[in-house]
Amino acid sequence: MKKIWPFSFYFLYFGAFASLAPFFVIFYQGLGFTGTQIGLLTGVAPLITLVATPFGTGLADATRRHKLIMGLGLFMAIIFGVVLPMLKGFIAVCILVALYNFFMAPVGSLADSATMTMLGDEKAMYGRVRLGGTFGWGILAPIAGVLVQHYGLGIGFWMFTTIMVINFMVSQKFDYGQSQQGQTSSNGGVWLLLQDKKWIFFLAAAFLSGIGTYSVASYLYPYMAEMGATETQMGITSLMGTLTEIPIFFFGHHLVKRFNARSLFITAIALFGIRSLLFAAVDAPAMMYVIQG
Repeated sequence: MKKIWPFSFYFLYFGAFASLAPFFVIFYQGLGFTGTQIGLLTGVAPLITLVATPFGTGLADATRRHKLIMGLGLFMAIIFGVVLPMLKGFIAVCILVALYNFFMAPVGSLADSATMTMLGDEKAMYGRVRLGGTFGWGILAPIAGVLVQHYGLGIGFWMFTTIMVINFMVSQKFDYGQSQQGQTSSNGGVWLLLQDKKWIFFLAAAFLSGIGTYSVASYLYPYMAEMGATETQMGITSLMGTLTEIPIFFFGHHLVKRFNARSLFITAIALFGIRSLLFAAVDAPAMMYVIQG
């Protein structure tokens, strides 16, 4: 029964982002922001996350206030969804975006930590629980696309806000157990980690692939808009991208046993690079379905 709460959280969490996040650049373009300003707004998120995630999770572990830290992040997301459509100036938008990313940064990590705790001896089943996020994105992305096409981008903000309100309540069902992460950090665990060459390689590769992933996620919809795609077609493209995640998450524990984690990690990065090159080569929205699938 405990699995239903993290599954539901991931469904709502990623469903909320699917309703709005891919439209951010289009929203900024509608405000008349320059390319440099848009680049700053989209680029500041991962930089803030890089600092705010360990700070937020460390604070949660040290104070044992995991639900409070997560709740603050989700509450900030609700404020963000309500206030952002009202803002017009770049400085005001930039400040709100920075605050939003700072408070939201630890939410995903805290959810993963709670999920692993609640799974107990079934930690290998994490992938199947995380499928909730895949279903959430896959279902709500095309729905958001249709609604935005017919009612405007404002409906995306309302979807995002409403889902985050519901998810705030779901998040209070998480169980974090007796976390020891704060003690590990205070004893210099992070510094010891960075002295390991294998971890440095992993972190560097994850950082660089993250930059690529975030770039594609941020500019995919504007790129499709330049092709003449409708918001409905954009949502379907997101749906196609999630379909391939289903077998990966469902059989993830078998794949790790059959192939080593390093090989799977490198293969995933290589395939993502190939997909990005294919995106650049097409000029028709329909072809995006094939590449995403």
